Amino acid sequence: MIEHYDIDDIISKMNNWYETFISKPNMAVGVLRLRADELDPQDPHLYDEIYYIIKGDGYITIEDEVVDIKEGSIIFVPAYAKHKFHSKKELIAIYVFAGEDKDVSEVK
Repeated sequence: MIEHYDIDDIISKMNNWYETFISKPNMAVGVLRLRADELDPQDPHLYDEIYYIIKGDGYITIEDEVVDIKEGSIIFVPAYAKHKFHSKKELIAIYVFAGEDKDVSEVK
């Protein structure tokens, strides 16, 4: 079955700083939105993750490495890696997990 999504529609209806709109056993896809200077509250995840920056710029800290980001940047974050975005402007990214959208803290 074909699934189709409109990213502008998803963003306009977001009530949280993230929205997972595809959730399958082997993949999850969503949108992360941080307002200007908002702290990134995410924890490390169980699965590898890709981010695609669709709006904003700044940097992401992955473990102890700092990587500059801008619109069009693609970032790979390995499973279990601590990571946080930092931006002075609104930041919007699409994320894709190589598995379910689960934090390390959710596993007992």
